[in-house]
Amino acid sequence: MRRALGIFAFLCLIFGSAIAADDVSIPPQLRDWQGWVLHGQEQRTCPLLGTQDGSDDNAYQCAWPGRLSLVVDKAGAHFQINVHVDAESWIALPGSREAWPQQVQLGNAAATVLDRNGTPSLRLAAGDYVIRGVFEWDERPARLQVPGEIALIDLNVDGASIAQPERNGDSLTLGQATAQRREADSLSLRVFRKLSDGAPPMLETRVQLHVAGSAREQSLGPALPNGFVATALNGDLPARLEPDGRLRVQLRPGNWNLVMNARGIVPLTKIELHSPPAPWPQQEIWSYADDPALRTTRAAGAQPIDPAQADVPDDWRMLPAFVIGNGATLAIEQRARGRDANAGDHLQLSRELWLDFDAAGLTADDRLRGTLRSSDRLDVAAPWILERAALHDENPPDAQPLLITRGANANLSGVEIRTRDLDLNAGLRRDSHGGSQPATGGWQQSLDGVDARLHLPYGYRLLGAPGADQSPDSWVAQWNLLDLFVAAVIALLAWRLLGWQWGLVALGFVVLSQSEPGAPRWLPGIAVALALIARALPQGKLRNIARYAGMAALALAVLVTLPFGAEQLRDAMHPQLERSSFISQIYPVAVEKSAYMSASDASKPGLQEENAAPPAQPPPVQELAQRVTPPPPAPPPPAVAAPAVAGKQSAQTIVVTGARITALDLVGAESYPPNMVVQSGRGVPAWSDIGSTYRLSWSGPVTPDETWRLVILPAWATRILRIVMLALLIAWLAAIARAFDLSTRLPRWPRRVATGSAALLLLVAFVPRAHAQSIPSQELLSQLRERLLEAPKCAPQCAASPFAQIAMRGDGADVTIEVDAGAHIAFPLPYMDAPAALANVTLDGKPTAALTRRDGQTWIALERGVHRV
Repeated sequence: MRRALGIFAFLCLIFGSAIAADDVSIPPQLRDWQGWVLHGQEQRTCPLLGTQDGSDDNAYQCAWPGRLSLVVDKAGAHFQINVHVDAESWIALPGSREAWPQQVQLGNAAATVLDRNGTPSLRLAAGDYVIRGVFEWDERPARLQVPGEIALIDLNVDGASIAQPERNGDSLTLGQATAQRREADSLSLRVFRKLSDGAPPMLETRVQLHVAGSAREQSLGPALPNGFVATALNGDLPARLEPDGRLRVQLRPGNWNLVMNARGIVPLTKIELHSPPAPWPQQEIWSYADDPALRTTRAAGAQPIDPAQADVPDDWRMLPAFVIGNGATLAIEQRARGRDANAGDHLQLSRELWLDFDAAGLTADDRLRGTLRSSDRLDVAAPWILERAALHDENPPDAQPLLITRGANANLSGVEIRTRDLDLNAGLRRDSHGGSQPATGGWQQSLDGVDARLHLPYGYRLLGAPGADQSPDSWVAQWNLLDLFVAAVIALLAWRLLGWQWGLVALGFVVLSQSEPGAPRWLPGIAVALALIARALPQGKLRNIARYAGMAALALAVLVTLPFGAEQLRDAMHPQLERSSFISQIYPVAVEKSAYMSASDASKPGLQEENAAPPAQPPPVQELAQRVTPPPPAPPPPAVAAPAVAGKQSAQTIVVTGARITALDLVGAESYPPNMVVQSGRGVPAWSDIGSTYRLSWSGPVTPDETWRLVILPAWATRILRIVMLALLIAWLAAIARAFDLSTRLPRWPRRVATGSAALLLLVAFVPRAHAQSIPSQELLSQLRERLLEAPKCAPQCAASPFAQIAMRGDGADVTIEVDAGAHIAFPLPYMDAPAALANVTLDGKPTAALTRRDGQTWIALERGVHRV
């Protein structure tokens, strides 16, 4: 019995891992290729700076030099530094070409120190290191070069500890800080503004400050023109907005930026600028962004300027720019009103989804119907890819193909729509089925409702669809209160008759057979109930009746098990022979294709390769070629279309060409030119009577922010569970038969039946499969590389600080910060103005070595979770 329970527990573990397999982000066969595809970009695996979006390689930090201990005397110096490295990186050491470190050791081994741009450096792989070295000199220098990345320094000079080491850039003064002649105080400003039309109009002001001299506080402005009220202020320097509109800023040497957002309180018609007194500049650079959805406007009255020559911020370079001086006026001229902003779109989506036979991705055939009132473009967001689109009139064959163009950013692709009554057919593709995906199927419009049918190949099962409003055919949705009650009663009866072990066996069979038609669930339960009744009754006629009735129920259960078991074994060894659309037999659904699909199947490229039978009539190849290609000057070569031979099947070949077009070619056009070449997309699968079909639906309004997931049981796990289910059923029936004392020579289950079932499980479930190649394809490796290089989903806001406490004391301050990190990130620490210096940092009560300095800011590495710094 213990051996049988061990095998059962092992099978349950396999079942659990199969259910959770959808959460594995990287397939096992691709995990060993991560280092290969990330060659040259290993830094993308390092912590992301908490304020960056992850699009730039410089947004990641891999090297974390800890505290530098430096002991200096007249003859030389000794140093030690702890370093943590997340990916292979250069580590800069103290010293320079004039003072080169000697006897450098990495742990207890000699280290190779190289000259990198005049700085002694080590190339270290990922790990934790302790670096030691010495300096030797005849006369102690006044300063020693120390890498700016090092945040904490313990300096000891001639036996005396220096509490506040003086650092000037990369130079460390080897002694107590001394008063030096400061640079004369100076301040220069540049002001850039972006005026955005809207309700209300918005004004973004960016102030660039170049500060020299001592740290000080200064009042600037008024910073906003008349008619605007500030809504937000942030930047590199501590600043606040006074009631009179002036900016009070705490300056320190360096180059800094301040950003202020404001909203308009009067209609946007014209703006007259009155420059504040010096040091505020007498000229400002303004950019203007109109809002076509509200109205069509243009800016005039000021001197235009080239944004590139004026050093306008990069994200404003596409907008018109103007130079506005003291007393100048910027007028906003209205040309036309936009569409009614209160009129919304009403769209309904019908979707057919097919999972690839290797479960690599999803193919969708969408039908969007409804009315467009406020949109003239339909976009699809990545990872869904829009491959083809066509508008339909009353008759589907009169479809008008549409040109697919890129949207506002690289992740969007879509089509322009010039009609209010929409009937759009589109083909989409997604290269994976795991992870969350939008309920709108990638479409960026809100939908009134979504109806979808998911077609899975042989052997695959839909366990659940979290996020979908309805998925009645999934395994989880098929369970109701009655099913749970029946499963509990059967398990309880088996436990009372045979013991708790057999109660688990009965429960396991009932659970696994929930979605299997023809499974004998009731008959064994009735036999167990009658056996318990016979055991409770005294000797007599009633006891014999109960006993014989139980034996009859057991015999019927065995008879039902024979065809059921044969079918399960057949489907486990050959999944392609399983019943077509077994879900459709339980929950009737329409598996016929729509009229549009039936009429257009023959005209879809590549579709004949997927159909089991050729169409009744050959597709109109000549007509389709005229539709998707410009009329050729000469007859096409014979290879363009191979005519069908009577009685034989022949492959059809269509040559599709393309032409370059520009955005200017489409401006003002009411429709695309009739000879324009548009995307035809790949062939859409037409199979719906094989494998399994599941219904999914969402009730409106459905927004693009709503997500859902597919939890699919893979084919190999389905094969295993079929054998496990059959083994549990056989074991249960054998135990019931032994309870009726049908045979005194009945072999015991735990030793023989379990061993035979386990052998059958290994034989059937782990049949070797043929693979086309052992090395993943270039497409798979490219997809793996793209996924590994993806920034965290929370970027650029991957950290938040809900709590901070500052405790002042005589010689310093203790700052405690609680940080919520949404990913493995780098978090910026508070800035300390001179002459204050960072003395010590602890993370969750323990000293940390994962610190670095970048651009004058100190960063600490944090794992995902809640931390106390």
